[in-house]
Amino acid sequence: MRPYHSTSQIAALMTLILQHISLTAGYGYGKCSLEGIHTEYANCVGQSIVPLAKAIEDLPCRTRVLNASENEISEIDGYSFSHLSELQELVLSKNKVGRVDTWAFDNLNHLLILDLSYNLIQSLDTVDLTNLRSLQIFDLSHNRIHTIQRGTFRPLGALQELDLSFNKVSDFRPVTNAVAELPDFLRLRLCSNFIADLKSEQSLMVLPSLQSLNLCNNSISALDFTFYFMPSLMELNVTKNNMSALNKSSFGNLPMLSKVTFDENSLNISQLLGIVLTNLTEFHWSSMHPALQHDPASACQVFQTFPKLKLLDIKHSKIVSANLSVIGRCTNLTSLILTTSPLRRIKEKDLQNFKSLEVLYLDKCKLQAISSTAWMGLKAIHTLILERNQLTVLENSLFSPLIGLQYLDLSKNYLTHLNEKAFYGLRRLKYLGLKGCKITEVTRNSFKYLTNLHVLNLQDNSLSVIKPNAYHYLKKLETLLLSGNKILTIQKNGLKGLNSLKELSLARNNIYKLTNNTFKELKSVRSLDLSRNQLWHLHKLQSPCPFLKLTHLEMLDASYQTTNNLHIPPTLFQGLQSLKVLKLQGNPSLFFKNISFVFLLNLTELDMSSTVYTMTEPPISFKKELFNRLGQLRILTLDNNGIQVLPEDIFANVPLLERISLRYNRLTNVSEAILKNVPKLTYFDVYMNTLSCSCDNYWFQNWSISSTEVQIPYIQSYKCFGIGSNDVLFENQDFSFCNGNGYYYFLGSFMITFSFLIVTLLMVKLKWTVRYLYCMLEVWFQWKLETKEKAYEYDAYISYCEDDEIWVTEKLLYMLEVQGPRKYKLCFKPRDFIPGLYQLDNIQDAITNSRKTLCVVSRKYLQSEWCREEMQLACSWSFSYKEDVLVMVLLEEIPDYRLSAYHKLRKLIKQNTYIDWPEDPWGEEVFWLKLRKALDGGVCEENNIQLCD
Repeated sequence: MRPYHSTSQIAALMTLILQHISLTAGYGYGKCSLEGIHTEYANCVGQSIVPLAKAIEDLPCRTRVLNASENEISEIDGYSFSHLSELQELVLSKNKVGRVDTWAFDNLNHLLILDLSYNLIQSLDTVDLTNLRSLQIFDLSHNRIHTIQRGTFRPLGALQELDLSFNKVSDFRPVTNAVAELPDFLRLRLCSNFIADLKSEQSLMVLPSLQSLNLCNNSISALDFTFYFMPSLMELNVTKNNMSALNKSSFGNLPMLSKVTFDENSLNISQLLGIVLTNLTEFHWSSMHPALQHDPASACQVFQTFPKLKLLDIKHSKIVSANLSVIGRCTNLTSLILTTSPLRRIKEKDLQNFKSLEVLYLDKCKLQAISSTAWMGLKAIHTLILERNQLTVLENSLFSPLIGLQYLDLSKNYLTHLNEKAFYGLRRLKYLGLKGCKITEVTRNSFKYLTNLHVLNLQDNSLSVIKPNAYHYLKKLETLLLSGNKILTIQKNGLKGLNSLKELSLARNNIYKLTNNTFKELKSVRSLDLSRNQLWHLHKLQSPCPFLKLTHLEMLDASYQTTNNLHIPPTLFQGLQSLKVLKLQGNPSLFFKNISFVFLLNLTELDMSSTVYTMTEPPISFKKELFNRLGQLRILTLDNNGIQVLPEDIFANVPLLERISLRYNRLTNVSEAILKNVPKLTYFDVYMNTLSCSCDNYWFQNWSISSTEVQIPYIQSYKCFGIGSNDVLFENQDFSFCNGNGYYYFLGSFMITFSFLIVTLLMVKLKWTVRYLYCMLEVWFQWKLETKEKAYEYDAYISYCEDDEIWVTEKLLYMLEVQGPRKYKLCFKPRDFIPGLYQLDNIQDAITNSRKTLCVVSRKYLQSEWCREEMQLACSWSFSYKEDVLVMVLLEEIPDYRLSAYHKLRKLIKQNTYIDWPEDPWGEEVFWLKLRKALDGGVCEENNIQLCD
C-alpha cells in the first residue's frame, strides 16, 4: 500500500525541499563576511556570536583565515571546524571560552596560527591536539590556566611559539616538560604569572631549541638556571620581577645568550661582576633600583666582561651627562638608549668616547641646550632621536659634526622658529621629523642645506601659510607631511621645487581655496591628501580645475570638507586621467550636486560614504549619468548616505564593477535592473537597510540565497520590514504570493472560493448521489492506476559517500541483490555509470531511471558536495512528479546542529521517516525487513513494475 500523506504534510514537505535546494547554494552568511583578494579571510569580529558552530557552518572550505574575536562564545564544540580543512589561521580571542571539546580542532591539519587569548580557559588536558600537527604559533595568553601536563603539546611537532602570559601558572617546571620534546620550539612567553623561582628537585631539564624566554612581571626574587640547560637561548627577559639576587654561575647553562633584559628589578649592577656572557650583544638595564647613576664604576667593570656588547638600553637610569664619558670609555657600543635620563644639557666631550655609535636615543631627556661640540668624533651616527625635549633654539651648525646622519627626529620640542644654519653639513640626511614643534613659519631658506632629504614631517605645527619657494631646495623630497597645521592658503610658488615629490599630505588644515598655480609644480606626485579642510567655498580665486597639472596623481583624498556656501565646478577633476583612488566621504550632500567624474577614465576605487545632510540639504540624489565614464571602476562605497532609491540604469556604463557597498542607507527595495548591468560583481552589501517585505524584493531574496558568484555580507541576519514583519529575517520571509500577477491571484482565489461554495451546496443537497459518483470514480481511477505499466531501469539508485563504500558493497548490495525473497536491481555508481559521461549527467539519469533514491547517510555524507547534489536532484524529482522517492538510511547518530543546512533530511528524521542501522547485530534482520518494505512502497504487486533490460 502507498503510504498515506495528508495535503498539509505534502505541502510542508515540498516547502522544506525547496528551501533546502535554494539555501544550500547561498553565498552570504549571518555573522561573517568573506574578505581579501580571493575571499579566503572570514571576518566574524564583534557579531555577538554565541554558538560558534552554527555561525560558521556554511563558510566555504577554501577559507584560510577565520577571525571570530570579540564575540560571546563560551564553548568550542567538537568538529566545529571540520569542514574548514584549509584553515591556516584561527583567531578566537576576546570571547568567553571556558570549555573546549575534545574534538574541537578536528581536521585542522594545515592550521599555522591559533589565538585563544583573552578567554576563560583553565585547562587543555582533555583536548585532542593531534590534528594540529602543522601549528607554529599558539597564543593562550590572558586565560586561567594553572599548569600544563607533560604530554599536552606532544602532537604539536611544528610548534615554534607559545604564549602563556597573564595566566595563573606558578610552577615553571611543568611548562618546560610540556615543550621540551618539541623539536622546533623557539619562543616561550610566561609574562604576568605567579612563578616565584626556577628551582627544581628533578634532574637537569634540557630545552635544546629554545631561543627566546620571556618571564617578565612574575615574582622571581632569585634568578637561577642551575636546573635548566638551554644551549640555543639567545633572548632572556626578566623585567619587573622584584629580583634581588641571581646565580651567576648558572648563566653558564645559557652559552648563546645575546640579549638580556633586567628592567625594573632591585638588582645592583655590581651583582653581575663575574658573570660570563661572552656572546651578549644587547643589554637592557632600565628603571633599576639602585639606578645605574649610583655606581658607574661597577657598571664599567661589568660592561667590560661583555666583549661583544653593541646595544645598551639604560632608560630611567638617572644618569647625568658627566658620567656618559665613563661608560663610553669602557664600551664599544653602536646603539645607546638614554631615554628619560635627566641630562638637560650635553656639552663637549660628554659623548666623544662613543666612537662607534650609530644609533642614539636622547628622547624625553629634558634637554634644553646642546652644544655642537658634543657631537665631535661621532662620525658613525646615522640615527639620532631627540623628540620630546625642551629645545627652543638650535644653534648654528649644531649637527655639522654628524656627517653620516640620515635620520633625525626633533618632534615635540619648542622650536617655534627654525634656524636654517643648524642643519648645515647634513648632506646625507634623508628623514627629518619636526612634528608638534609649534613651528609658525617655513621660509625659503629653512631647509637650504638639506638637499638630499627624502621625508619631511611637519605635522601638527602652527603654520598658517605656505610661503613662496618655502621648499625650493628640497629637489629630492618624496614625502611632505603638513597635516594638522593651521594653513589657510598656499601662496604662488609655495610648492615650487618639489620635483620628486610623491606624497603630499595637507589634511586637517583650514585651506579654503586652490588656484590654477597651487599644484602646477607637482608633476611627480602620486598621493594627495586634502581631507578635513574648508575647500571649494565660493571664492573668486577658486580654480575650476585645480588639479589640471597632476597628470600622474593616483590617490586623492578630499573627504570631510567643512564649509558653507559650497560650490563644486563640473571641471573639478579635469587633468586626473591617472587617478585610481578617490575618497570623498563625509562631505555635505551639496558637494555632489554638480560633481562630474567624466575626466576620471582610469578610476578603480571611489568612496562617497557618510554624506552629511540636513533638513535644508536633503540626502544625496544620484543622477543616472553620474558614473557613465567610469569604465574602469572596481570598488564603489556609498555607505551611510540616507539613500532611498537608486536609478535602475545607474551602473549601466560600469561593466567592471566588482564591489558595491550600500550599508546603513534607507533602501526599501533592491531593483533587479540595477544589478543586471554589473556582470563582474562579486560583493554586494546592503546590510542595515530597511528592506521591505513586498513583492518588489521577491527576486532579491531568490537571487541573494542562490547566487554562488556574489557575496552578500550578513544576508542571513537581514531583517524584513513591513506590517507585522519587523522581527522576520529577510531570507525566511514567505514571498510565495508573489509568483504571478495580482489580477490572476485575485481571479484564482475568487474561483476557488466560488467553487468551494458550489461543492458545499451540492454536498448538502445531493449528498448520497455525490458519494455514489465519488466511489465509482475512485474505483475507475484505481483500476487505471493498477493496470498502467511503469517502466524503470532500477529499483533504487544508491547515494553514498566513498567512505561508506565498503558497507554498501559488503552489506547493502549483497542483502538486496542476492539474498531475500525478491532480488532488487540497484544502480551502483562504479558498476552502472556510463564511462565518459559527465558525473552530473550520470547522477541525473540514474535518479530518473530509478523508482527510489536510497540515501546512505553518515557524517562524511553530509560533507560531500556530490552527495548534496544527489539529494537535491532527488528532491527536485519528488517535487516535479509528486512522488516521494527518498529512502533514508542512517549509518550513525548525527547531532541535530549538523543537520541545520539539510532541511529535508532533518524533517524526515524529526518525523521518524528513516531507517537506522542497528548497533546490535540481532537487530539487522528487522532493519532489512524495514528497508525492503520501504523500497516496495507504492507497489501493490511485484509484477506491476516492469524493469527495462
